Amino acid sequence: MYYIGGAFNIFYSWVHHNDIYTSPDGDTWTQQPDGPWSIRAFGSAIKFNNKIYFMGGEYINGVGVATYYNDMWSFDGNSGGNWVPFDNDLTVAGIQNPPWSARSHMTTTVYKN
Repeated sequence: MYYIGGAFNIFYSWVHHNDIYTSPDGDTWTQQPDGPWSIRAFGSAIKFNNKIYFMGGEYINGVGVATYYNDMWSFDGNSGGNWVPFDNDLTVAGIQNPPWSARSHMTTTVYKN
């Protein structure tokens, strides 16, 4: 299991995280290196084809202004165990953004995998 990032609100001041914890059983948790993405809340994570994908979310600054994200990161524990920006077009050099607009509070799921 993976527990990834999030935020909490203390007296109307948001504290954001990009920390990652893993557990083989739900009882014992180990902190991993922080995710390479910026701190944020309300992102979404999903497992697909033996990789974990983390995407989107928002950062709320000290005066309540939100910045939304549409970046996407993938993690493959079988090939080095690093989070890398997801590239949706391997025929083009560089990392391309996913085609959807920046957002938070989205839902992701896998069907028939």
